[in-house]
Amino acid sequence: MLDFMETLTADAIGLARTVVVLIAIVSVSSVWWRTRALVPVLGSILVAGIALWAVSPGGLSWVQERVGDDSSRVTSSAPALPQAEETVAEPEQVVAALGRAPGAGGRG
Repeated sequence: MLDFMETLTADAIGLARTVVVLIAIVSVSSVWWRTRALVPVLGSILVAGIALWAVSPGGLSWVQERVGDDSSRVTSSAPALPQAEETVAEPEQVVAALGRAPGAGGRG
């Protein structure tokens, strides 16, 4: 079952990379078609390049490293939480805290 899931995950990653490449090609060509200007096309190429790098194996491992570093740094420097004490409020205490008798409030 684990091999099947690993194969399915690898296929999904491959499909996502293919979709990103197709979207990058379409976006750059549509910007060129609409504007026929160099600066918007260069901006589109830059964004497409960042997106392609992000879904590449190098980009994915870079993101995993950064998330792991941040997670370990945050969890190691987090203060210890105080132990909560269990208290159960009596119905009279709840009524007093709300400032009304049961059934006295309501809509209307």
